[in-house]
Amino acid sequence: MIRMPGKSFAGALQPADAPVKGLAERLQADVQMLARDIGERSVRRPKGLHAAADRIETSFASSGLSPVRQTFDVEGVAWGLRGFSHTSA
Repeated sequence: MIRMPGKSFAGALQPADAPVKGLAERLQADVQMLARDIGERSVRRPKGLHAAADRIETSFASSGLSPVRQTFDVEGVAWGLRGFSHTSA
């Protein structure tokens, strides 16, 4: 059994204020876009992978963050850039 410090919350939650409601709506829209609209995404399905990366980058940037893509290599293909490029083996 895992024990956590502190006491667990019990009782009714307070009603969400406007900023929390707005955050919940944006989060729901992002999850729906990733799960329902874009769907499966992997190196075997690059179109979905890039669409998801673009959506996440746009969402972070619109929140005032400065997202930076990281590149990784899978079977000779470099991912994480706008599009992808083959690397020499």
